[in-house]
Parts: sequence; structure tokens; C-alpha cells
Amino acid sequence: CQGDSGGPLTKAHGKNPILVGIVSSGAGCGRTYGVYTRVSYYREWITKHTGD
Repeated sequence: CQGDSGGPLTKAHGKNPILVGIVSSGAGCGRTYGVYTRVSYYREWITKHTGD
């Protein structure tokens, strides 16, 4: 469990996965809950700083 932060949460979209969230934190090593950052909320900032 240690070191999972920054890992992806993806959603199937045809043959290509879409990045939906990034692991921020959690409790119980996957036994209770995980906290994710919603990528769509930051999409404009990400595009501005990384390009397409």
C-alpha cells in the first residue's frame, strides 16, 4: 500500500482507458476507502501546462 499515491483510476472507453482519477490517499491498505483527485477538474490546467 505504501507508495500507491499518484496511481491511476481508469475507466474503459472502447479499446483505450481514460484517466479519471489519481490516488491521493486512503485507509486500511485498500480495505476501507481510497481518496482520488478528479482529473477532469484540473483538465484545463493540465492542458495549459503540458499541451495536448
